[in-house]
Amino acid sequence: MRHAWNRLWWLVPSLLVAACGPSQEQDAPTQVGSSTQAILYTPPVPTSGNLVDSTAYLGPVGLNGAVQTQFTTNPQYLSFSFNVAAGAKVSLEVTHLGSSMYLDTGLFIYGPRNTSGSYGTTVLAQDDDAGYGQLSKVASLTLAQGGEYLAVVSTGTGAGKKFVSPRPSPSRATLTERFGE
Repeated sequence: MRHAWNRLWWLVPSLLVAACGPSQEQDAPTQVGSSTQAILYTPPVPTSGNLVDSTAYLGPVGLNGAVQTQFTTNPQYLSFSFNVAAGAKVSLEVTHLGSSMYLDTGLFIYGPRNTSGSYGTTVLAQDDDAGYGQLSKVASLTLAQGGEYLAVVSTGTGAGKKFVSPRPSPSRATLTERFGE
C-alpha cells in the first residue's frame, strides 16, 4: 500500500497546478461599445419645445405627496408637476415602498413652466440609480425660481410594474431655513 501512495504522490502537485492555471473556457467576447450597465431612458424632445408633450402627464403632486401608478409600455415616460417657492431646496425620489421589485427608473426635472405653459426641454437634474436598488432619486436640488416644475419618470423595461411617483419634499436645509431648527 505504501508503494502505491509513493507512486501517486507526484499526481497531487500536478492537479493543483492544473486547478490554479488559466481557464480553458473562453468568455464570450464583448462587442466594442457594448455595456452591461442600465440605460437611462431620456424623454424624447418634442417638436413643440414643451417636454410634457412627449410624456403621459398624470397631474400635480404636492410637496410630501405621492401617487402610485404603473408603466404600461416600454419605453414609457410619465410626468407629474409640483409647485415650489423661489429658492426652494427639494429632494425627489421614486420610493421603494409600493414599487415593484427589479424596476429600473430614470428621473428628470424640467421647468419652471413659463407663461405660455411650456416646461421647456432643458434638464435641470436627472438620475438613474441613486435611490433604492435601481430606482431614481435627486437628493437635493435648489430651484432658484418659484413656480411649477415637471418631474418625469422613465423606464425601458418596466411595463406592468408599479411605482410610487416622485415624492417632492423639502430638503433638510429648507426645513432648517424655514423653521430655524
